[in-house]
Amino acid sequence: MQYPVPQFIDLEPKIIGSITVRQFFMLAIAIGAIFLFFKYADTGLFIFSSVIIGFVTIVVGFVRINGRPFHFFIINLLDTIFRAKHMMVWRKEMPQKQPKKVSDKKDKEPVQVNYVALMREKVKTRSRLSDLSLLVDTGGYYQVQN
Repeated sequence: MQYPVPQFIDLEPKIIGSITVRQFFMLAIAIGAIFLFFKYADTGLFIFSSVIIGFVTIVVGFVRINGRPFHFFIINLLDTIFRAKHMMVWRKEMPQKQPKKVSDKKDKEPVQVNYVALMREKVKTRSRLSDLSLLVDTGGYYQVQN
């Protein structure tokens, strides 16, 4: 079955013109704060706070750095400043392999292992399942003796 793949998922929905929901709420909060300063502060403090609040709102709401909103830039900047000060370096080196020991005589026969003794050490109580797993693991060398 074919399913439609969502595209443009990083685009925020627009409310008025090119203003997104996030920008709209930021502007509403900033206008509310400016109104509170207008109502309860003197003229000098009102003008100073209005300029600061307006500048911060416009920068955080509308400025994009490298195609991402400004608040992501601030979050990443603070994370970089306060994160542990260690450097991760990737080195493209192959691990050194240990040289293989060369023996004088080469045995063509596999090493004989007493699988029955190993099995009895591991499992005190034998069951049919453990016998079958030992038979599969040893490649048929071990035969169950009744």
